[in-house]
Amino acid sequence: MAFVPSLAAILWLCGALLCQSPPPGFRYQLITDGALSCASAMAFAPDGRLLVTERLTGRIRIVQDGSLQAAPWATVPCLANAATEQGLLGIAVDPAFLSNGFVYVYYTTADGLQNRIARLQDLGGVGANFTVLSPANALPTGGSTIHNGGRMVFGFDGKLYVGTGDRGVATLAP
Repeated sequence: MAFVPSLAAILWLCGALLCQSPPPGFRYQLITDGALSCASAMAFAPDGRLLVTERLTGRIRIVQDGSLQAAPWATVPCLANAATEQGLLGIAVDPAFLSNGFVYVYYTTADGLQNRIARLQDLGGVGANFTVLSPANALPTGGSTIHNGGRMVFGFDGKLYVGTGDRGVATLAP
């Protein structure tokens, strides 16, 4: 009996082979080597700066023109515990950043009991006007130190979407 691969297997194999090689002109560039403290998320500003979050320190660092800037753009007051999946977890740049300078973050409060969504504003190249947007207890951690989510993205509809995680409770996951 001869082996006859299914169409799905052939498509999967072709897709896997295509994904193995980067597109022409693609290049890898090491931006920083050990200079970040537990980097957790990043987002590009339309002016070319790369904002990178440090989960444990709460710092938002800037990579500009391929170089990590020495001073943080801002520091978010968050939990600093290396044994958890908490801290400064997410970042998103507002679609209207060039006119309003808004950057959104998702973080765990210093007591570890809540996750919060906050907004900062770029003023003169520095994050300022830290404003908590989520109401108190809207995103409780339930005491869980794992699966706290944090991915943030603006949809095509202009709304901010945030993955809040399941906090280690499978029934909380859709």
